[in-house]
Amino acid sequence: MSKISYLVYYAQALFVVLVISGATKKNWQYVMEKFEWVSTNESLISAKLRPIRIARGVYGLNGTINIGFEIDNTFKIQFKILRSNSGTSKFIETPLHIPQLPFYYFMTKYYKKYAMNDIKNCSDFPQFEGNFDTPTEIRNYYFNFCVMSTENMPTHMWTGFYKIVLDLEGPFVRFVCTVSSNVFSV
Repeated sequence: MSKISYLVYYAQALFVVLVISGATKKNWQYVMEKFEWVSTNESLISAKLRPIRIARGVYGLNGTINIGFEIDNTFKIQFKILRSNSGTSKFIETPLHIPQLPFYYFMTKYYKKYAMNDIKNCSDFPQFEGNFDTPTEIRNYYFNFCVMSTENMPTHMWTGFYKIVLDLEGPFVRFVCTVSSNVFSV
């Protein structure tokens, strides 16, 4: 065997050992610290949510989101994750983001995959099969000890402070919510 063949063989063997030993397990946990929101018209959309500690290393949300109008296809939504080393320095956008999309598309592609199953037993936020149909109902949506799974999240995250920003914008109102978390290695 040539030297290159040996290197390839050993690299493959090392990869198998790492996978079997669990080196690909998630190396981080988070502490949800704050939930903030800004609405250009609180009579149309507002939130009263707060982070709660459910158990050691398990955090969730309690409260309500009041939607006083029908969110239709004229509304766009985007999602981004910002990171800071210290929490006091400038927050930099990470590669983990979803560009501005029509609301129904965001709900069908991302909400359904990453959040809908997690909140089905703790919230009356929309549950659906197939594609999401707009408009949304005008109502208060409750969240009662809702825990967001990190199962579909990356296995490796840098230690630091993160802000998750969800920005809903339409012709007559804008709603921005920010969840602040501290991520640390385990």
